[in-house]
Amino acid sequence: MVAVIAVAFALAAGAQPPRAVQDMLVNGKIELPEQAGSPIDHLPANGKVLTSFGERPQFSPDGTRIAFIGKSYGDAFEYDLHTGKTRNLTSHTPNGGFLRIHYMADGSYLLLGPRKMGISSMATRFTAIELWHMDKDATGPIKPLGQFPFEGIAVSAKTNKIAWVVREPRLTPKTGPVDGYTAMMSGNVVIENGTPKLVNIKESARTKWSKCYLEPQDFYDNDSKVTASCYVFEKPLSEVDAANYRMLESKVWTVDLANGALNIIPTPPGLYAEVEGIFPDGKQTLVECGNGEKSGLDVCMLDMTGTKPRYTRLTYATTYGGYRFSNPVVSPDGKKIAFQAGRAATEPGVGDGILMIDAPAR
Repeated sequence: MVAVIAVAFALAAGAQPPRAVQDMLVNGKIELPEQAGSPIDHLPANGKVLTSFGERPQFSPDGTRIAFIGKSYGDAFEYDLHTGKTRNLTSHTPNGGFLRIHYMADGSYLLLGPRKMGISSMATRFTAIELWHMDKDATGPIKPLGQFPFEGIAVSAKTNKIAWVVREPRLTPKTGPVDGYTAMMSGNVVIENGTPKLVNIKESARTKWSKCYLEPQDFYDNDSKVTASCYVFEKPLSEVDAANYRMLESKVWTVDLANGALNIIPTPPGLYAEVEGIFPDGKQTLVECGNGEKSGLDVCMLDMTGTKPRYTRLTYATTYGGYRFSNPVVSPDGKKIAFQAGRAATEPGVGDGILMIDAPAR
């Protein structure tokens, strides 16, 4: 009975059912039989378009709203799932634009964006993104927290704890070889006399650039660990050639914040696997999956345990030619998945709208 329900669930709107990624491999790659049309017209169960613009969605702590970025280096917005109305969260305060927004457990916001643009959008992304705090009513100014994270951050759903990565050196020397490191940091956001600050800052783990670049995603196991991606690039990410970066690999890692232990959750060799939103019980996580970041991406679900964890493909954007479904997140009750639609040829993170589907039976 359960299997019948699961298949019927996924076949709604003409979608294909969830399938094991390993069953779809041909010569080590995901088979991509071309289909006509748009993947947005063939979403899984109860799939719908929430907004016709935007990227990098995040559910509010109570699951009633979704915050997102309108466009890269633009304002942040919020969509109300009850009313269907969208409001601009940051137009009231001077800013240099944003790439990401997160809710803290108390309903206030964390934003990532630059004070000013660098020599290119990618150079800005890799070297000049700061961490900012904004009150939960979104009426006051954004206030800096004094950190320059490399890529995204992890935010606890229970407390004011966050994790981020620093890239050292942040600015690459113009001459001479360099092999810096990325370090996984954690700390707590507190408000003192109306001013937000980070306290109890701790470094847990490091990786040399020549090995891979860390990026945290989500806390789990009572906030003692975080899921993370580790990216392998063709050469160090300097601000001069950031626009022409070439990623060779992305895999799913976990980091133990207490002892710094780094572990890999296996996915098929040769496939792109960037970890995204985690389910509330911490037993499965969503992953951006595909043959390569620039050839299109889909949403997959990966078990967090076992030597050969189940890896299930949930969407089929890439079978329609150059589409990218990415940045998926799970609602606090584990019943919904929100993600962005986009094109493979664009810069990472760029989206053309926010979509939502039912989470699969687990």
